[in-house]
Amino acid sequence: MAISKQCKFELKAHADKIQKEKGVSRLEVLKQLANETDQPLETVRTQDRRAKEELVQNEPKPVTTSNNSQSTISNAVSSKSNRGGSRPGAGKKKIITFNETNDNIEWARWTWNPVTGCNHGCPYCYARDIANRFYKEKFKPTFHPERLVAPQNTKIPKGKEKEPGIQNVFVCSMADLFGDWVQKEWIRLVFKAIKEAPQWNFILLTKNPKRYLNIPNWSENIWIGATADTQERANVALKVFSEIRKQNKSAADSIMFLSCEPLKEWIDLKDNQTFIDWLIIGGQSKTTGEPEAQPNWKWVESLLTQGRRSNISVYFKPNLTVRPREYPKIN
Repeated sequence: MAISKQCKFELKAHADKIQKEKGVSRLEVLKQLANETDQPLETVRTQDRRAKEELVQNEPKPVTTSNNSQSTISNAVSSKSNRGGSRPGAGKKKIITFNETNDNIEWARWTWNPVTGCNHGCPYCYARDIANRFYKEKFKPTFHPERLVAPQNTKIPKGKEKEPGIQNVFVCSMADLFGDWVQKEWIRLVFKAIKEAPQWNFILLTKNPKRYLNIPNWSENIWIGATADTQERANVALKVFSEIRKQNKSAADSIMFLSCEPLKEWIDLKDNQTFIDWLIIGGQSKTTGEPEAQPNWKWVESLLTQGRRSNISVYFKPNLTVRPREYPKIN
């Protein structure tokens, strides 16, 4: 997916903002943007470099820094190579692979988006903001069949075989694969690609877990997740997990988890805790629809306590910064 000229400068401006706020290296910022926009890292680096070069050319007194020079040397695929230049490998067909995640998704080192877009309309959706800025089709549900080869094309980098989450792939970070609008054939083809790639562990997440019940045969290399930002969504997910455990032998031993991000209210797991293996708890990031927000600590503490009592693993997302602020009572 090519980045338009306008988006190229928007990408650079967004990268400048992130780098200023977080104080991290340019490469780390571009890795994050590559993951968010579902673009190859080299494409994002190239667009960032070209935007810099064009801005420099328009300045009255261009200044070349060592950082700019290094960026020019290290960035991939120049416009000449895209035309089939003499550089080794120029003109070859692009190999589609997974995208490497940033530090915000420590539990999965890769994302894979054979489907993008969503119709849920959640006001806190960060993915919609990203898609509307960088995707030609915006956030319209779209199938990308060319990406089905990514599981076979991606290799674990040498020396990283034992890193946490290195075999974990977050499926459709920019979509809901199980939304009612998603065609059955799209899901069938994605599951076919999953089954043919047992070397990877695929992590699913949906706000519509009822469609899980329509999957007759689950691969062993899948974790089954559902978003539970409210009690109502938690109730639906827990009921589905219960039915899967009881009725679907192929999925009975799969990891099942709730993602309470953003945690919008107090959630009671009730008597269904035995169907959950993992709880993810997170805050709310700033979007065009809603401001950044943190849940009440009591809600977080309650989930943590419920998880501990039932031997459920608990993961706090990096954006969860709420903490107890208690003072001793004075008589």
